[in-house]
Amino acid sequence: MAAALPSPVRVCGRNGAANFLANLHCPDGRRPIDSAAAAEAAHAGLATGRRGACGSTVDRYRLRCGSDTLEVDLDLYWCPKNNYFDRNPYTDY
Repeated sequence: MAAALPSPVRVCGRNGAANFLANLHCPDGRRPIDSAAAAEAAHAGLATGRRGACGSTVDRYRLRCGSDTLEVDLDLYWCPKNNYFDRNPYTDY
């Protein structure tokens, strides 16, 4: 059974999603997402019945930490000006 966060995490676009996911760690210290390809592979579609802060759709990602699965819902349409999360963590540093 998957655990889920209570609210969608607000990020800016696919790069924001990849950046957020790249900074998560499992309890054992490993990262469940280690590349842009892994972030795309973890994308499980839209989170049915959930809406973002401005009524937008919410994307769901399934992350594996050992035998556990965590579902993370991301609101990709939260883009304040000069947002840090608008950088690609795999290519922009």
